Amino acid sequence: MTDDLMPDLAPDAATAVAAQGTAPVVQPNVAEPATGQPGAPLLIAYPGLKNPGPAAPEPVLVDVTPNQAWNDDPHAALRIAIAEQQVVAGPPVLRAHVARMKKIAEAQANEGLDFTGFVPALRKETESARNELGKLDTAKAAAVALNTLTPRQLEGVDALQAAPKAEATAKLRAAVERVAGEALTKLAKAEQEAVQQIEQGAVQPTADDYAEATDLATTLNLLPVSLAVPLLIKRLVENPAKTGKGLGLVAAMIPLLQGKHNTDPQWNDPLSGAMGLLDQCEAVVRDSNFYRGHMRLTAVHRLQYKVQMLASDYAAVAGNERAGGFLAGRDAWNAELGMTPLPNAPRPRAFTIT
Repeated sequence: MTDDLMPDLAPDAATAVAAQGTAPVVQPNVAEPATGQPGAPLLIAYPGLKNPGPAAPEPVLVDVTPNQAWNDDPHAALRIAIAEQQVVAGPPVLRAHVARMKKIAEAQANEGLDFTGFVPALRKETESARNELGKLDTAKAAAVALNTLTPRQLEGVDALQAAPKAEATAKLRAAVERVAGEALTKLAKAEQEAVQQIEQGAVQPTADDYAEATDLATTLNLLPVSLAVPLLIKRLVENPAKTGKGLGLVAAMIPLLQGKHNTDPQWNDPLSGAMGLLDQCEAVVRDSNFYRGHMRLTAVHRLQYKVQMLASDYAAVAGNERAGGFLAGRDAWNAELGMTPLPNAPRPRAFTIT
């Protein structure tokens, strides 16, 4: 047999190789298991096939800031400070979901907030007082135009006009306060409704949602965080964002996940992805009602500020919209109050309210 398998070797060499092949083979030492207990076999966990499914999509940044800046006019100089921008990293489907919810909310946020009748109401209510003041101004201008009255006589004209002018001015201011008060009362009611909507929060879980969340949380105790987080992202973020279903379960799971994050060292590890999961869960339950409440509150505050400022400026110039001090009031910024802007009206000076 040796000659057949190794014909090129000399008989002595072949005998030597065959003799070497009969030596006992030394097996690897597998008697020491991972536990360090001698005599037990070493068990190697089954790793599974690599890449059994499609790779998860790369996370994208999602802007979930609930309110808007005051920038409805592209050249508006007045900006109101808003809360710090909120950005969440998550799957692309989450960004599409948030954009959809914001678009729905934006279309509904200004319902019932049409205040284009404010300036016409100001003009109507102050018409009588403005006419009285106009007549007094015309009479004073005619006296000056005579060029026959002495300075002392002109002072007498002013003295004679003082009482009726004060009465007409008081009448005008009362009318401005009345119109502004009605507008602010309406806005206060809208503000209360928006605050109530915000306080109600986003999606509200049902009793069934809480029961399902409890069962799911129990299952999580059997899984390491490295396996649990990807599964939960799929179930609590991606699927609800695609279908709009199961949001109540997500809302019910948020406090349970917060508890695990705050008490379990594995879930508290920054590398575990648990905090990112929580951020995504909170983002996906922010429905159109949530965003509408915040957007509506921002719109109400903007209108409140505009009403107060325009009413104050209108009273200061006694309703004379041609006065130099009222040019800013005729800017496009007040168009939503019914003010028609002048063609070349100056822009208001930029400043920020904090």
